[in-house]
Amino acid sequence: MTFRNLMELGISTGIFHEKNLLELLPHLRRAGFTTLEIWASTEVRNGERAHFDWKNRDSIAALSQKLAELGMKAHSMHAPFSNEVDVSSLDEHRRAAAVRETVLAMEALKLLGGQILVAHPASTESYQHEKAHRFAQSRKSILEIAAFAREMEITLAVENQLPHILGGDVPTLLALIEGLERPRAGLCFDTSHANLYGHQSVDQTYKQIADRVIALHVSDNRGKHDDHLIPGEGSINWPAFIHALDMEHYPGVFTLEVIAASQQAAPGELLQNLHEKIKPTIPSP
Repeated sequence: MTFRNLMELGISTGIFHEKNLLELLPHLRRAGFTTLEIWASTEVRNGERAHFDWKNRDSIAALSQKLAELGMKAHSMHAPFSNEVDVSSLDEHRRAAAVRETVLAMEALKLLGGQILVAHPASTESYQHEKAHRFAQSRKSILEIAAFAREMEITLAVENQLPHILGGDVPTLLALIEGLERPRAGLCFDTSHANLYGHQSVDQTYKQIADRVIALHVSDNRGKHDDHLIPGEGSINWPAFIHALDMEHYPGVFTLEVIAASQQAAPGELLQNLHEKIKPTIPSP
């Protein structure tokens, strides 16, 4: 079984999160990418969102039209996150505001005809003395977001986080989504985040939560930083991970979330390089 028969290949538009999304789409299409995860960036330049204005109905309509013209689709969307937009915030007003921002992104995804909203359970560092409070805030937010997702018939995928942020270890991650069942809730497994824990391999971590994983963020690193490298450029054992996906019957899209050095390269050049490097990473039968 080849990779392309095994699952659908997708890419996060966060690969060029500082570039205008409408201008980026033709480059992605020419490189062969048709299934996208839209990056709901919080970055604003000159009073406008740098990548895509997911709060603006006209911008959403323009993106929807361009996707249709190019034969592409917005399969998923990455909910906004930042130091200010954090659903685990200890400040209740900020937490509630972060939930509202997440729901607005969900509404944009619905208008684009997408299916899965990927959300961070936290986006700022969690110190030991505040972990219990942050967990309670994050859990509260996830339940609220999941309720909106059910109403909109969108699936919520909670993403495993970096070691210093709440929601990266398996027990915490599973506790955060306890009681939320398919088809409206599950997990997004980020390979790069998982590789930073070090005590076990990425494929071993994946197997622990495979029955709840409905989305992937695929990138590589060297075990020290969240580098978002092209698979094969870091230390992850990709044949073992791909085998685990196959054995556990992963049902979703193989979404690349590579970002490193993308701002220094021309879109066409980088995307071509990505295609050339991803093929030998995926084992053939």
